[in-house]
Amino acid sequence: MIDRIDHIPGGGYEIIDYKTNRRLPPKAVVDRDLQLSVYYLAAKEIWGIEPERLTLYYLLPGQRMTTFRTADDAEEVRRRIATVAERISAGKFEPRQNPLCDWCDFQQRCPLFRHKFERAEGDPTPRMTEMVDEWIALKREDWERYRRLEELKSLLNAFCEEHGYRRLFGSDGSAIDRRPQHVTAPVVDRVRAILEPLGLWDRVLTVDPKELSDLIESRRLPPDVEDALLASREEVRTQYALYLRDPARSRR
Repeated sequence: MIDRIDHIPGGGYEIIDYKTNRRLPPKAVVDRDLQLSVYYLAAKEIWGIEPERLTLYYLLPGQRMTTFRTADDAEEVRRRIATVAERISAGKFEPRQNPLCDWCDFQQRCPLFRHKFERAEGDPTPRMTEMVDEWIALKREDWERYRRLEELKSLLNAFCEEHGYRRLFGSDGSAIDRRPQHVTAPVVDRVRAILEPLGLWDRVLTVDPKELSDLIESRRLPPDVEDALLASREEVRTQYALYLRDPARSRR
């Protein structure tokens, strides 16, 4: 549903969509906004008009951001819609969790939420629910262990750097091997220059390589942005991984 269409002086039309965001997005995000592109295509195909202006009106700051689309943009969004429709018809799509899921009316049909509703109507497999609860409890323990392992890893690596050790021995004969690994890391300034205009810098603020990879692999970025991000990951550095040498285990 289009919020509003105005007949503007000169005979043209402006499509307006109201937003309740507290902050304005970068202009580059508005220029690529899919919702506005679909509205533009709908106006062309349904009413035979080409809106001169496409506007997002942000109510809380009381400001508007206006952009436009071209015939080429309309063809591009038409191809995108057709591709998505074909994948949906063929069942070739995966649900993706996002903040809007909380307002979705179709959670009972969604693979991500269906089990929750089926359990609420009478758990058909209580034993499986017990296993799920056990897995969740163990995973939380894993997270706590991982956090502590990372703390210890930093301390042990710093100790080895200071004293030039490659292996540290425990009291029972076991040892920790310290082995170099060459990894490709993102160059922070380059990544920020690419993502900040798109309003995506906050998502990878620390330039976490995994977060950056997930963002690239989400396939939601324009191809030129994906290429630029991949090209930015040029810095190769060496980090040290720790491995346990356990004599007791090797004798089994």
